[in-house]
Amino acid sequence: MRRRLLLAASLLGAVAIGAIGAVDLARPGSPAPPPSAGPVTTALVERTDLTASTLLSGTLAYAGALTVSAPSGTTAADLATAGAAVSTAQSKVAADRAVLSEQRALVRESPDLASSAAAVTGDEAQLAADRGLLARDEGLGCPAASSGTVSSGAGAPASPAPSSGGSRVAADLPSATAPAASTSGATLTTADAATLAGTVDPGGATTTYSFSYGTTAALGASTPTASLPSGTAPVDVTATLTGLSAATTYLVELTASNALGSSTGLEVTFTTAASSCVAEGQVVNGDLATLAAARATAATARTTATASVSQAAGQLQGDEGALSAAEGALAALRGDAASPGSVATALPPVNATITRGGTVYGLGGHAVALFYGSVVLSRALYAGVADGPDVAELNANLAALGYAAGAGGHFSRATEAALRAFEGAHGLAVTGELRLGDVVVAPGALRVGALSVSLGAAVQPGAAILEATSTSRVATVLIDPANAPAISVGEGVSIVLNPSDRTPGTVAAIGPAPPAATSGGSPGATTAITVAPTAPAATGSAVGVPVQVAFTTDAARGVLAAPVSALLALAEGGYGVEVVEPSGARRLVGVQTGLYAGSLVQLAGPGIAAGTRVVVAQ
Repeated sequence: MRRRLLLAASLLGAVAIGAIGAVDLARPGSPAPPPSAGPVTTALVERTDLTASTLLSGTLAYAGALTVSAPSGTTAADLATAGAAVSTAQSKVAADRAVLSEQRALVRESPDLASSAAAVTGDEAQLAADRGLLARDEGLGCPAASSGTVSSGAGAPASPAPSSGGSRVAADLPSATAPAASTSGATLTTADAATLAGTVDPGGATTTYSFSYGTTAALGASTPTASLPSGTAPVDVTATLTGLSAATTYLVELTASNALGSSTGLEVTFTTAASSCVAEGQVVNGDLATLAAARATAATARTTATASVSQAAGQLQGDEGALSAAEGALAALRGDAASPGSVATALPPVNATITRGGTVYGLGGHAVALFYGSVVLSRALYAGVADGPDVAELNANLAALGYAAGAGGHFSRATEAALRAFEGAHGLAVTGELRLGDVVVAPGALRVGALSVSLGAAVQPGAAILEATSTSRVATVLIDPANAPAISVGEGVSIVLNPSDRTPGTVAAIGPAPPAATSGGSPGATTAITVAPTAPAATGSAVGVPVQVAFTTDAARGVLAAPVSALLALAEGGYGVEVVEPSGARRLVGVQTGLYAGSLVQLAGPGIAAGTRVVVAQ
C-alpha cells in the first residue's frame, strides 16, 4: 500500500514538470526519432543509495506543558491554632501527673492503711504458724490432743452376778464358786487406741474372760477370750483396743465364766479424744476466717484511701487521650502546611529559562524556587516526617545546589541544616521545613510560555500563575494509527521547515495523543509521534510552527539510478529511457523501474550501467 502511494506521488510529480513523455514505438531498441531542433539535456546513470520517505504534517513547539499554580493547604493561622491546642493539652497532662503523684504519696502515708496492713501481716503469720503445727502432727500420725473420758454406767464397781439366789457350787468342786467380774474402765493411749481394765475373781476354778464393746447398747464387738488359773483372789485384767474413732463414745463391759457360772461387770463408757490434727485444723480454719476479715478491712481501707488516686488517674488518662488527638490533628495540618501569600510579588518574563534553584515566581514576598525531579510535593517535609521519595528528591536538589544535604529518603539533621542554609541564601524565613508552595518541581529547566496573573494581583489558592514548558524543542505529529508509517523510537527522520530547509531529528516517543491535542482535530488522530531535532537551535524558538516530518519508508543500497525526468512512457506499456551513445547516436532502451526517491528512480535494463548517459526532459 505504501509503495503504491509513493509511486503515484512520484509519477504525479514527474507529470507536473513534464518529465515523462509518451513514445509510440513498436519495440525498444529501435533508433530514436530524429532530434528536435536545439540541444538536448542529458544525465548520467549512477550507482547510489536511495531512500524513500513519506511526509506527515506536524507542529514544532516545546515539550512538557506545565501549569504552575499557587499552593493550597493549611494556613499559618490554622497551624497556630492547632499548636495552641496541643500546648493547652500538654499543660493539663502535666498538672494531672502532679495531682496523681500527690495522691499516691498520701496513700503511702495513710495510718488506716498501715494499721490494716499490719493486721493482715500478723494474721498471715499466725496462720503460717498454725499450719506448721498441723503439718508436724500430720507427720506424726495425728496423736490425740488429750485423754478421753471414761465413766461407769452406775458409778460403782461391778458385783458378781447372782446364781439361783446364791453361790453356785459344782458337785465336783465343793469349794469353788462362780467367778465375779468388775469393769474398771478404759485408758486412752492414742486417738484411736485404748486399754480396757477390769477385775476377775476366778472363784477357785479355771476362768475365762473377755471385754465386749461398741458404740450402742448392743455392743457388737469383743476382745479375744483369755483365761485365768483357779484361784480365790481377784485378778486385774486388761485388753487393748485399736482402730477407734476419734471423739466417739464407746460402751464396755467385762464378762468372766467358769464351770460354775458367769458374771458380767457393770457397763462403763469412755469417749475418745479429738485428734490433734482435727483440733489444729479447726484452728487453721479460724485463722483463715480471721485473715479474710483482715484482708477485707484492708481492702476497704485501700479503696477509701485510693479513691482519689483512681480519680486522678482517670483524669490523667482522659487528658492524655485529648493530647494525643490534638497532636494528631497538628501533624495532619503540618503535613498539609502551605507557605503564606496571596499577592503576586515576582513574575518571570515570557520566554525566560529557569534552571534549578532559580525563582519561578514570588507570592507575598516569598520566592518560590525550581527543583528538579519527578515527585510533585504533596506534603510538607520536616524533621520527623516519614521517609519517602519526596525526601530523597529534596536531598538530591540541596546537594546539587551546593548544600551539604543528607542522602536517600530520610529527613536527617543534615537535611534540615542544608534546608536552613538554602532558605537563608534565598532570603526566605529560616524554618528548616519545606512547605507546599516553597518550590516548584519539574523534570528539568523550565521555559516560561505565558503569565496567568500580573504583578500585584491577588492570587487565590490553587489558581494558575503561569504556563511553562521544558526547554526541549520537539515536533509533534498526530496521526491515525491505521495510517502510521512503520517507525520505531530512535529512528532518524528529517524535519522539513520549508521546501529548502531541512534539519535532522530522531523519533523520541510514540504514544497516545494528549486530550488537548485531539479535541479539535481529526477523530482518528489518536497517536502522537514526538520528534526531537538533532540541532534544536536550527528550529528557532517559535511555538505552534507547522512543519513536515519525513519518515523513511523504503531504501535500496548500491543500485543504479537516474533522474525521474529521463523516463518515457512506452505505447505498449512500461517505461524506457533514451540512451546517448559516445558517438552521439541515441537509441530507446526499455527499463524496469524500482524505488522512487525524490528526483531519482532505480533503473535496470540492457546496456544500463553506471556512467550511461540518458536524455532528460528539459
